Amino acid sequence: MRKITNATDIITHIVLIFSISMGLGIFYLVSSAIGLAMAQTTQIITGKPLATASLNRSLLAIGEQAQLQVAVQLQQAQGSPEMAVQTWPNWTDTTLLNGLEIVKTNPVRDSLLSVANKMQYQTVYITAWDSGNYTVPPLPIIVKQGSATQTYYTDSLTLRVNLVTVNPQQDIMPNKGNLEVAFSWRELIPYWPFLALLFVLLVLFWWYYKYKKRKKNKLPVITDQDKQIEPRPAHEIALKKLNELAQAKLWQQGKVKAYYSELSFIVREYLENRYQIPALEAVTTDILKQAATLDFKDAIATQYLSEILKTADLVKFAKLSPNPETHETLLINAEWLVQHTKLTANDGL
Repeated sequence: MRKITNATDIITHIVLIFSISMGLGIFYLVSSAIGLAMAQTTQIITGKPLATASLNRSLLAIGEQAQLQVAVQLQQAQGSPEMAVQTWPNWTDTTLLNGLEIVKTNPVRDSLLSVANKMQYQTVYITAWDSGNYTVPPLPIIVKQGSATQTYYTDSLTLRVNLVTVNPQQDIMPNKGNLEVAFSWRELIPYWPFLALLFVLLVLFWWYYKYKKRKKNKLPVITDQDKQIEPRPAHEIALKKLNELAQAKLWQQGKVKAYYSELSFIVREYLENRYQIPALEAVTTDILKQAATLDFKDAIATQYLSEILKTADLVKFAKLSPNPETHETLLINAEWLVQHTKLTANDGL
C-alpha cells in the first residue's frame, strides 16, 4: 500500500470516501421508494375483482333494444379492507358506446354470492338507428379497497344491427293509433314555479275581492239629515202614497184587506207627521178623540177621517167586505182630507 505523503493525496482520499458514501445513501433511498410503491400496488390485489360485460342479444333490427349488463365480481380476501366499486362507466357520455344510443339506465344492484364473494351489476338498454356492426369497447370500472383504487376493463362486445325487413308483396298497413301514456305528476315539475305563482295570484285576488266587499259594506249610510236636505211636507208624502195605492189596484185584484191596511197606514202617518200625535200606535177611538181638539177647519174632515179608520178596522178585524164604490169613495175622501188639512203659507209652511 502506497504511503500518503502530502496534503493533496489526503484531500483526494477524503473526496473519494464522501462520494462513495453519498452513492450508497442515494441507492438506499431509491430502493426504499420502489419497495413502498410495490407494497401499495399489492394492497389492491388482495382480492381478485372480475369485470365483465354481456349482451342479451347480438342481432337487432333498427330501433330494437338490447340489454347491456356490466358486472363486477368482488372476491374479498380475509382480513383485507372492504372492496367496492367506486365509479361505473359514464353513461351520459354519448361517445362511450361508439354510435349506440343509451335508452335507459337501471340503478346498480348487489348480489351476494358467498360470504367473501359478492357481485355488483348494472343493466343499460341500448339501440341503434343505422344498420351495421357496432363494437362496445372495453368499459372502465374503478374499484376501491381501503385508500387504494384501481381501474379494471370489461371485454369488448360486437352487436349487429340490420335493416327492417320489408315484404313488397304485402299491402301497406294502416297507421297505428295514438299511444296512451300514463299521467305522471313528475311531468308538472318544470311548471311548478308557474303553478305556484298562479296559486298566489288567485289567493291575492280572492283576498282583494273580500276586502273590497267588506269595505263596501262598512260604508256609512248617508241620511237626509247628513245631506242637509229639508224633509218633505207631510201632505206631499201622503198624496204620493195615495196615488201609488190607486195605481197598485189592490182591491181590483181581490186584495181588499191589504188595500185598507195601506189606506189606514197612510192616513195615520199623515196625522202623525202633520200634527205630531202618535197616530201609528194609537187605536181609532183615541185618534178620533184627539182629532176633535185639532184644527180640522170643518166637520167634514172629521167625518171622513172617522169613516176611513173605522171601515179599515172592520175589514181587518171583522172581515167586512165593502162594495167597490166604497173602496173608491174612501180613497177620494182620504185625498180630500189631506188637501184640506195640509199646512199652507199662512200656517207657516
